[in-house]
Amino acid sequence: MFPELKYKDIELKKPKFNNEKLSDEDIDLLINELELRFETKKSIDWEVYNKNIFIGKCGIKYIDLQNNFAVLKLSQNSFIKKYFVNQNLKIILKLMINYCFKELKLNRIEIPVLDNNNNLINILKKNNFLFESIQYSKFKINEKYQNLYIYYQLNNQFKNNTKKNKKNQLQNSTNNIQVKKRNIPNKYLLFGGFGLTSLILITSIIRFKKNKIIKTLL
Repeated sequence: MFPELKYKDIELKKPKFNNEKLSDEDIDLLINELELRFETKKSIDWEVYNKNIFIGKCGIKYIDLQNNFAVLKLSQNSFIKKYFVNQNLKIILKLMINYCFKELKLNRIEIPVLDNNNNLINILKKNNFLFESIQYSKFKINEKYQNLYIYYQLNNQFKNNTKKNKKNQLQNSTNNIQVKKRNIPNKYLLFGGFGLTSLILITSIIRFKKNKIIKTLL
């Protein structure tokens, strides 16, 4: 079954090509081609939706199951510009990373990014991708050659970071509980203090009266 991924308002769905100016026959041919690529585990293409609104495309450009390796694709040219923003990119990237390592059981994933795409580069770094190499003058864009950076992540890095994040979340939860315990309103502390003082005073009075009664009887 074709994988459709979702987190919050972001969904990665099987392509329908509704936003393309194509005939029904061409769309059917493209869908059949994509399904064949998925079934043979050669590549996966997704259409990205935000609250059911089409915003762009992403996917796994190349899958090598023999060596447990894949190349992801996530480029600005494939998105409606106003939706190519940090919040969406973080979710899309995490959905693809989880699918690659948890479902496909890959050992390594990589993603190519143009050297001037600082926004995506920063997001890759924050999601534990490491810089590996530069492919110089890879593409000619607007009569200017641009370099391509290769970022990668390994399965053991993914597992270690997942464990670390869970540990940090647990620690934060523990810290929040301790803070809540310490932040008891002063009025309750004062009330507790007065309660203790009153108890001691009443106990002393009872003892005093008891001793006085005993002396009287003697």
